[in-house]
Amino acid sequence: MEAESYPILADDIDVKMLMKLEKDATASISEVSRLLGVSRQLATFHYRKHLMERKLIEGYEIFVMRYAGTEATMVLFLISFPDYEKFARFARSLLDKFFVITMGKVLGKNALLLEVFLSTTEFRKFIGTLSTLARMKLVQNYEYAVQDFAAKRRQTISGEYFKDGSWIYDHKKHLETLKQKIANSAC
Repeated sequence: MEAESYPILADDIDVKMLMKLEKDATASISEVSRLLGVSRQLATFHYRKHLMERKLIEGYEIFVMRYAGTEATMVLFLISFPDYEKFARFARSLLDKFFVITMGKVLGKNALLLEVFLSTTEFRKFIGTLSTLARMKLVQNYEYAVQDFAAKRRQTISGEYFKDGSWIYDHKKHLETLKQKIANSAC
């Protein structure tokens, strides 16, 4: 379900703490407070009352290399559905699947962003299944990008874009910069 609004639940200290913990989730409160230049008590308060109680940290992800000795691939899918019911049924069917790394709803659309880690054989079967669902009109469309998981890194929008209690992020400008980098690398 989409939220009616997306309130900002963090302040500057929370965002800086999240940035530090994103780099090293094992960092102690003492280390984080020293890096931020705040007291240990203030860092503890923010961690407990803001990050945990407001669910700014929902959990940690541990990535285990499955398929030892077998070729495997990490793939990011964008799957569109003709209606919400088909989207929801498909998403629910994936909730307990071990090969799903992450998934999330695309805001304002009946679409799913899905990251999977599959053996090469299972990846081909998954593509076949999606194609069958598309022919049956249960899936409207799907696109995918194979990831280089040897160089896998993640980052949310960097905390430098959080100023005075709000996010400053020009999506159109960011996309233009990415397009320019792609054009320059194609030369």
